[in-house]
Amino acid sequence: VNFVVCQLFALLAAVWFRTYLHSSKTSSFIRHVVATLLGLYLALFCFGWYALHFLVQSGVSYCIMVVIGVESMH
Repeated sequence: VNFVVCQLFALLAAVWFRTYLHSSKTSSFIRHVVATLLGLYLALFCFGWYALHFLVQSGVSYCIMVVIGVESMH
């Protein structure tokens, strides 16, 4: 049920995002901050604290990519 509610809310938020946070009205920094915070909130609402697992996993993967460098990746 949480997943369906998140999907419906995300569809409504997309209309709001496109209308009020259009690229001609706001900066890209504000758009990125709002999208990130909204995504984190929806992930926590949908998956609970299990969302922490994929947030930590993606953060660790990103740190590894930064530390290792482009020459070592495919």
